[in-house]
Amino acid sequence: MSPVAESFVARLDAVSPNRFHWRLLVLAGVGWMFDAMDVLMLGFLIPPIVREFSLDASRAGLIASATALGMFVGAAVSGRLADRYGRRVMFTTTLVIFSGGAALSALAPS
Repeated sequence: MSPVAESFVARLDAVSPNRFHWRLLVLAGVGWMFDAMDVLMLGFLIPPIVREFSLDASRAGLIASATALGMFVGAAVSGRLADRYGRRVMFTTTLVIFSGGAALSALAPS
């Protein structure tokens, strides 16, 4: 490890957690929770979707594949935009978009 990296790690070890660190941990945890919930929810929702729309196994697989493809594209685009505009801006933006979509899906008639 280079001397610069060693001094940086030593400085990080010397800093005691303060209010900022705890707030950052909670906010990052909430973002991770929404992401994990969205991914795990698909596993619970595929069986009722298959029954409701009389889908075969290949169509159910397409739903899961489309979800994974959407996550891939979203991560790639968000990563590029985070490099350009900053992680904080993109984290907030994607959290607002996700929350808005979740709220709108709750208003869906079926």
